[in-house]
Amino acid sequence: MTKPTSRVTARNALLLNLLGTPGLGTWMAGRRITGLLQAGMAVTGFALVMVWFVQWCVALLHGGRAAHLTYRGLGLGSGLFALAWGWSLISGLQILRQSPRSPPAAGPQEQSKPPKLG
Repeated sequence: MTKPTSRVTARNALLLNLLGTPGLGTWMAGRRITGLLQAGMAVTGFALVMVWFVQWCVALLHGGRAAHLTYRGLGLGSGLFALAWGWSLISGLQILRQSPRSPPAAGPQEQSKPPKLG
């Protein structure tokens, strides 16, 4: 497990996990296997939801037979995606917690002294 080079990188990994693709931020932070598993779960869940949605649209277009359509794909896909998102949230917070805190930027010593008049 590698640590991010900076706090900014860790923050960006967390944001990418939560607002982009779950697992992509984890991958970019150096946790390749975990990120790949998270992204795989998220993509699989999304694909299951999309397959269900297409089946639902086709059923509606062919005379409203959507009543016979099961919601198994929707539930399984949504659950799998939510699990990947939650896992990537935890990973992103761990990455952020383990990142080094940068010290406050200190300017030259002369800037902290008041200017001399006269």
